[in-house]
Parts: sequence; structure tokens; C-alpha cells
Amino acid sequence: MGLQAAFLYNNLEFQHGANHLLENLIALKMVSFHLKPSGIARRIDAWLMSELQGQFLADGGHYERSPMYHSILLQRMIGLLNVWPRKDQGDMYMLLKSIVMKAMRWLSIMSVQGQIALFNDSCYDATPKISSLLTFGQAVLGCSDTFLVSDGLHMLGSSGYYRYQNQNYLMIWDGGPLGPDDNLAHAHCDIFSYCLWVNGEPVVVDSGNYEYIPGQMRAYCRSTAAHNALTVDNGEQAEMWRSHRVGRRGRPISVSAMPVAHGAVLEGRHDGFSHFSGAPLHERRIELREKQITVVDRVISSRRHQSDSFIHCAPDSNIVLDGLTAIIERAGVAVKILCSHQPILEEGWFCPEFGIKIQNKIIKITTSDNEMSYIIHIL
Repeated sequence: MGLQAAFLYNNLEFQHGANHLLENLIALKMVSFHLKPSGIARRIDAWLMSELQGQFLADGGHYERSPMYHSILLQRMIGLLNVWPRKDQGDMYMLLKSIVMKAMRWLSIMSVQGQIALFNDSCYDATPKISSLLTFGQAVLGCSDTFLVSDGLHMLGSSGYYRYQNQNYLMIWDGGPLGPDDNLAHAHCDIFSYCLWVNGEPVVVDSGNYEYIPGQMRAYCRSTAAHNALTVDNGEQAEMWRSHRVGRRGRPISVSAMPVAHGAVLEGRHDGFSHFSGAPLHERRIELREKQITVVDRVISSRRHQSDSFIHCAPDSNIVLDGLTAIIERAGVAVKILCSHQPILEEGWFCPEFGIKIQNKIIKITTSDNEMSYIIHIL
């Protein structure tokens, strides 16, 4: 173990940072409990304290904004707390305990029916089992919080995720930045995208992630069109290149979420297309009511642009288009979508696990009017 720890210490992944470096330091901290106090141990403590404070946001979310990596790091942190000597529970222990409590609450908001929402680089197979992870955390922390999420609006403002649920449906909306500006390796073009469950069944899904190897599927899963978002002039919210690189990137502007009578309103703008002629901004407003969801998209610009809005349907959905209306049925639930402009069906991919791609249908709505909308009725 000593040889492995020495190798890790001499090869810390500073070049990758983020989740890589934090996992390195958690492992070394575990080993340090068996070492005599030394300059190396103190250096590990200083690095770990810095990374914990820098990588976890005020709402408990990991700053890369991937529910998968958040879950993996949460598992590592709970494991570290579990072996922490009682005689050494000082400032770092208390900081870690506080982060874990908030991170568990964050995860409960970002998971549905025991599975994470697949925002950014996320897959089910690489994620710890959520129920077991929360139970592990409860046991280690000695807390009685069941982490059940009630109906209503739940805001993870630092991360930019918002969850609304009632007795009919549940939506999680991404109103946050792509990730930390200095490390967007696991970011996708998913600003203002969302996932929708009806009576616990997924109806509108994120495409997930197929692989990390550069190529067609990696590019697809990171693209704007692979999310329930809007493209302007066939452009991308950010310049994604190779497998984990990002150049120019869009940023959310003036995002807000507020509860209203029998629902909530989510809205914001982003500048991901502002490098185009006319400096267009995309504005999205989502009005959530008891059995109805209204999505309004506007392109604010000095000229007209082609806009395409995408709705990714869960695999095995039966979809019927009739004029401006689309009906989606699956697993005993149904929704009717009334579109402002003619919808068409396209083929897409749903990638719930690494190396697995399942064909699904995408409802695409196109206009050059700089404004479009659709209303989802829960049937």
C-alpha cells in the first residue's frame, strides 16, 4: 500500500484537476491515517481542503454539474468519513461532513425513481446505486433525514438545476452554466434543456453519453441537438472539440425560477449564439401548471434566424403527428403536445450506459419567426 500511495503522490492528476484530482487526494487522505504526521501528510491536507472548498458549490453540487461524477465523489467522501479516526475529527472532518450532507440532498433532488437525471456526462452503469449510497451516508453521518423530495419547486441555484413536481409529472430543468470555466471536460450543450417524467415514467429524456472516444457518437451526445434545447442557424451553444475540449462557450443570463399558484415559472437567456450576425440571444420561458407545461422560445436579435427546437422522446414511445399536434404514449402514460409550428419526426439516440445506444424519436419544430412555443398537456 505504501508503494502505491507513493506512486499516486508523485503522479497526482493536476493536469486533469476536477474529479480526477479530488479522488486522488481522498485516497491519499485515507492512507495518511496510517502514517506518522509529516510534511507530506500536511501537504495532502492542504490540497484536499482546497479542492473540497473549490469543487463543491453552496447548494452541495459538484462544480462539473454531472450527476454521475457527483455521485461517484459522494461515495468516496462518505467512505472517507467512515474510516476517519475519532481522535482527529477537526476542521477538515467538519467541512467534509457538511459537504456530504448537502451533496446527499442535492443527489436526492437530481434523481428520480432511483436513477440520476442524465445531464452532462452521465450514465447509469457508472453511477453508484442511489438508494444504497444515501443509506450508506445516513449510517455514517448518523442522520435521520430520509431525503425524500416533496411536491413543489426545488432550486439548486449554484448548480443551476431546478426541479418541479406535482402529483402528475416531474421536470428537472438545466438553467446553469456548462460547468467550471477552467474545466469543461464533461460538459454538454444543454443550457435550458430539461427531462420530464409523467407518473414516474420517463417521457422526455436526455440523450446521455455513449463513450469518451472522439468520434460521431461522442460529438452527437455533446451537441445542442442531442438535448431538449434550441439551435439557432444550426449552430452550437458551445464549441465542442475532440472528446473533452471546449472553446467558445455560451453562458446563462438572468435565470430565474419562482413558484406561482398551482405551479412555477422558469426562465432565462443565454448567449451561446451571440457570435452570429445579429448577436442573437436565446430566451426560454417554461410555465408549469397542474397538468400543463408551456415552453416559449424567443430569439432576440436584429435579424431573423432559423430556430430548431428538439424534444427527445423516451425509447419505445408511440408517437403520432397530426398537424400541429403530437401525441406521445408509453408505459401507460400519454401527453399531447400542441406546437406553434409544424413538427416533424427525426431519429436520435438514447445512451443510458457506456457503449449502449438505443434508437429513439425526436420531435423537431422549426421556424424563422424568431419565436416558437409548444404546450405539453398531461392526458
